[in-house]
Parts: sequence; structure tokens; C-alpha cells
Amino acid sequence: MEVNAKMIINIIIATVIALILGILLAFATSGWFSFIVAVLIAGAIIGFIADSIDNALVVGGVAGLLASLLQGIIAPLILAPGVAAFFPILNAFLGMIVAGALGAGIVALVKDIMG
Repeated sequence: MEVNAKMIINIIIATVIALILGILLAFATSGWFSFIVAVLIAGAIIGFIADSIDNALVVGGVAGLLASLLQGIIAPLILAPGVAAFFPILNAFLGMIVAGALGAGIVALVKDIMG
């Protein structure tokens, strides 16, 4: 599998969706898992867009890693200090990688089975 422009665009789209949803969920619930749920949702969206299952898994995983990195930079700038303290850089990065790949992989698999 080779990296092409569509894969990079999908990674950027998934990362932006995950960050926006994560910040909105953190505003609404201020819970620990708001960014992980956001990455799972963004992965599911990418599962619809991706060409194949392995492409969806890679895009979802890389988007989870990037969202994990960027949440520690963006969250302190936007969220209140008490809420932003829940989201340091690389907070639960393995969970976010797995959540992104899991959401994208399941949706891509169902899409592939359904035809």
C-alpha cells in the first residue's frame, strides 16, 4: 500500500473532525473520554470515505495519533484550565490510535460486505 494524496487528505479531514468533536464534547461533558469518542466518530466517517479496509485502518490510526498530539496543544488554548488539564499531549495516544482504526475498520468492513 502506498501513500497518495487522497490518503493524506483523509488523514487531515479525520484529524480536524476529531479535534472539533473532541473540543465540543469536552465543553459539554468535560469528561476524560471526549477526545477518544471523537476519534472513534471521525474514524467511522473515514470508514465511509476510504477506498479499502487497510486504507481506512491506516488513516484512522494516523488521525488518532495526530489528534492525540494536537489535543495537548489546542485544548489549553480553548478550554478552561481545569478542563484542559485532562488532555495533555499524547494523553492515551494508544487508545486514540485504536479508536480511530477501530471505527474506520468496522465501517469499512460493513461497507465492503454490503457492497
